[in-house]
Amino acid sequence: MEAPFGLLGLIALLTAIVCLIRPIARIGISSRKRAVLLGIAGVILLGLAGQQEVERESTVAARSPTQDEVNANIPPSATPTAEATASAPVTPDDVKAKAQSIAFDSLAREPSKYAGTPVTFTGKVIQAQDNSRYAAYRVDVNKGEYGIWKDTIFVDYRRSSDTEPRILEGDIVRLYGNFKGLKSYKAIMGQTVTLPHVVASIVERETSTP
Repeated sequence: MEAPFGLLGLIALLTAIVCLIRPIARIGISSRKRAVLLGIAGVILLGLAGQQEVERESTVAARSPTQDEVNANIPPSATPTAEATASAPVTPDDVKAKAQSIAFDSLAREPSKYAGTPVTFTGKVIQAQDNSRYAAYRVDVNKGEYGIWKDTIFVDYRRSSDTEPRILEGDIVRLYGNFKGLKSYKAIMGQTVTLPHVVASIVERETSTP
């Protein structure tokens, strides 16, 4: 709307100047003075035309870019694809591949350093408690002399279904999960027990012992 209005304004101004010069010509002003007047009128017209062009360019620069223009300036590598934004399901193989074997002593001494780390352990279940599909185990993860297991961790686990076989005391299991830090609880005798805490997503029974 601004460009046509500016053009009409210039035409109107030019018409006014011509109408002004015609009476002056009848008065008998010299050709030199008429040329000066025409030159001044030309400068005014050029100045107004330049001002209109600057205003038009300023309007274009101030216009907000469209979404297509914004997208055109985004590098292809920075534009997320549907495949990249979709959350891929985590498979048991993925869980096992990410799990790390970290020494019990390292977890017990520096729990904050390893908190959130995927871990795996093989150990003997020395206590098992079930509540519907939720279970809690105490598992000894290091086998010492004479076949005696030691170094206990606390494991929280949610079975994948009601038909999944239960884990019992004495089972040798392989578990995979996330290390959460240390867990403290009151024992039967009233003392506070603090153990490395793992929230397991997979618990597989390897063998059973008497």
